[in-house]
Amino acid sequence: MVPRIVILLWDEAVPGAAWRMAQRLEACMARGMRVGHCTSGRLLLLGGEEAMSLWTSPDDRALIFGELFAQTGGSDARDRMLGALPTEPEAAGAYLARQAWGRYGALLRETTGKDYLFTEPMGSMPLFQAEEEGGRVITSRLSSDMAAWLLASPPRVNWDAVARLALNPFVAAHRSALQGLVTIFSGHLWEPWQGRPGTALWTPPATLDQDPTDGTLLRETLMRVLRDRCDGHERVAIELSGGFDSTLVLGALREAVPRCAVTALHYVLGAQDGNETARARAVAREAGVRLVEIPAAPRHFDWQRLLGLRADVQPRLAWFDMIQDRDTPSRSRADGCTRILTGQGGDALLFQFPTAGVASDMICERGFFSPWHRALWDCARRRNQTLWPALLEMLQGSLLDRRRRISAIVPDALGERARIVQSDRCDHPWIDQARGLPAGKRLQVASLADGQLVHGPSWSADTGRLVHPLLSQPFVQACLQIPSWRLAYGVQSRALARDVFSRWLAPSPSPIKGSAAGYYCRSVLAGLPVLRPLLLEGNLVREGVLDRAGLARMLEPERLIAGQDYRSVAVWASIEAWSRAWA
Repeated sequence: MVPRIVILLWDEAVPGAAWRMAQRLEACMARGMRVGHCTSGRLLLLGGEEAMSLWTSPDDRALIFGELFAQTGGSDARDRMLGALPTEPEAAGAYLARQAWGRYGALLRETTGKDYLFTEPMGSMPLFQAEEEGGRVITSRLSSDMAAWLLASPPRVNWDAVARLALNPFVAAHRSALQGLVTIFSGHLWEPWQGRPGTALWTPPATLDQDPTDGTLLRETLMRVLRDRCDGHERVAIELSGGFDSTLVLGALREAVPRCAVTALHYVLGAQDGNETARARAVAREAGVRLVEIPAAPRHFDWQRLLGLRADVQPRLAWFDMIQDRDTPSRSRADGCTRILTGQGGDALLFQFPTAGVASDMICERGFFSPWHRALWDCARRRNQTLWPALLEMLQGSLLDRRRRISAIVPDALGERARIVQSDRCDHPWIDQARGLPAGKRLQVASLADGQLVHGPSWSADTGRLVHPLLSQPFVQACLQIPSWRLAYGVQSRALARDVFSRWLAPSPSPIKGSAAGYYCRSVLAGLPVLRPLLLEGNLVREGVLDRAGLARMLEPERLIAGQDYRSVAVWASIEAWSRAWA
């Protein structure tokens, strides 16, 4: 396995820097990578199965790589957009943030010869930087075997960063847990020679300048996204759970790209595990697509596979369903599919949350004499509560950070190192940028920031074919522009979306979405013979991230069945296996 992108930057005034980068070039090309672009002091190499587009400005100062689309849609619009790209790096990055979207990065050079990097704001082009003497190596992925030939000094595990990761796994989306490696912040003008983010060129608050009240913008935006991403592909796969989000993506795809053949992959859980097979069958039948049903059971989870994974740039935290993650790429490849679509992101974007923040947002935007009390009453009914807890939540303003840290669930399992770093929140930049937004909108932004974790390592992502249409920049912006109280009204979740997308939602045999919590809990229970020694005798205990005695109590089957601790076990097992691979 090689990275899809490697960028080499060097200072020609530093003795030996060019020679050292020539060695990196030779190592990359020996493994099948090819030179995409080369100018004085910088070199871009491409690898992987998927072809990647390159565009270079006439003066050679701007280099854009990846999949790039215009916000207005169409290849002609993209060409016009690129023709109007400003020459200065900050202006060029800001222009791309407004006018472009996709899975892309841009290497931008000042007249002085200083290079900057801008990657699309949604995080779908994750890049990582290592420092070399007189140079920089930027790569789209880095495993332990890659580090041996790509870097002079392979990175080491940063145990304080691992402790923060154990407390809050979403940190992995924007912070590296490896010493000597930094995660490049998406949506910022990155300064490679300083190793830090510069100006934030895209922020969630900056999108809140419109109010599309009829919702038709959502329909047209999603169809445009799917046309851009899937037009020209003869066959695509979609992970069809039978739930709202995957159904929505399938319906939009069938209307936007009718000539594209679709294979729907559905994983059949047990009746007690939120089985939605009847719903998936109804959706596939209505859409006229082929449905492939794959049995999945907790006993099929192979936790031992974690120990066989090569060390990647971060633990595999986004895809705990190892059956689905391992099976989807092989089945889609066998069927000739060149895209794998998911419904990831719908909970946050279309506002699944039954929160009193909706009422707070209405007061902030329409005043105290607005019908905010109706929104508050709807929230209480959705939570099967009286009005008073919802009113107390609204008055206390308790929605600054609704996400629960693992430490709040299992504090007795945390080691001394984790307790020391507990006050260091390491929030995603979006969360800080959204501090001034109303409570419900802050919750939506925080959930979107957490959603960037889906772009991390997985078997599906390794193919380069994985696409999350709902997390595309045009659709994210369209949803952020709609106030939370317009997205969520009444007692049914995602009320506006259900109205707007009704023609794509097949009649369902069951109006209630199942829950797979029991499935994942029993998967952990079935894996305890592997998980107990993995964790109790592992690096996390040895380095003080976890406490052995508290962890042993947490791993008792009775406690796992009674609570939600199985989530923590899965997170920590993945981090433990990752740390061993790097060690």
